[in-house]
Amino acid sequence: DLHSFPTRRSSDLDLYKINSGAERFPGQNHPRARRNLGALARQIEEYVEKERAFLNPDLSVFLLAEHLHTSEDDIIDAIHYAQGIPFGDYIDGLRIQHTVSILLSEHPDIKNPDALASIAHQSGYLTAEALKDAWLRVAHTPIEQSRMLD
Repeated sequence: DLHSFPTRRSSDLDLYKINSGAERFPGQNHPRARRNLGALARQIEEYVEKERAFLNPDLSVFLLAEHLHTSEDDIIDAIHYAQGIPFGDYIDGLRIQHTVSILLSEHPDIKNPDALASIAHQSGYLTAEALKDAWLRVAHTPIEQSRMLD
């Protein structure tokens, strides 16, 4: 009959799990997966925050994965699991915090392009424009109009 399909036996399903790795790689909500993401997130935070890797303008998911000997997907998942935000937002947040500490301690004239470029480089950005763009995304106001600088 054309309308009858073979049904899977439970032993077929067990074989599928073994061959596909379904048992070895549980879903993200599985306790073992959450524990692994949490451990990787701690490694990431240790390297990125404590060793100040976020100040490297070349830092990327690829470089971080290579440094920690894991996959880019694992890095992305661990950051999202621990921080609840994408990798780029995590790094920008750390860089902006660093920028704020420079602004509060040194009180530079950020209307001076050279001063702003220097702050950008110290904060892990290649250009003053990259810093301005990140500041706007994080603080929702142009850096030149920040009330913190008054």
